[in-house]
Amino acid sequence: MEVLFNRMLGREVAEFAARHLYQDLLADPSYAEGKYEKALKAAFLNVDKRLSEPAGREEVIKIGEEFGGEDVGSPSKQGLMANPSEGPDMKGCTANVILIKNGTLYVANAGDSRSVLSKGCLLYTSPSPRDLSTSRMPSSACKKKKKKK
Repeated sequence: MEVLFNRMLGREVAEFAARHLYQDLLADPSYAEGKYEKALKAAFLNVDKRLSEPAGREEVIKIGEEFGGEDVGSPSKQGLMANPSEGPDMKGCTANVILIKNGTLYVANAGDSRSVLSKGCLLYTSPSPRDLSTSRMPSSACKKKKKKK
């Protein structure tokens, strides 16, 4: 499995996701049953759920401390713990996952990034890049609803 996390406002959430996504994927019963799409979705949702819980918020703060303090945009402990019904304030990351099992490529992503496959080197050949996933842009209906809450 290859995973790329892109930090948006600090690296704490990207590190949190890196520490938990793979473990959550392997622990999901769907993974053992060979239902990889379902397991990937569950792993992403589980990481998101953890981020909204007090223990997850505390872990994000500790990760920030491990990196030697707060990045620009990093939450203060008081601000991060103030609203436990939402994920860490102004924090987030995108994630792209590629899982290859039994010769099949599974791709999952969260956030406004996507995976693209091309053959050869883009500088020297003319491959036709192929989108493997789509970006979840702020203009999507799902994000519009979330912003209104």
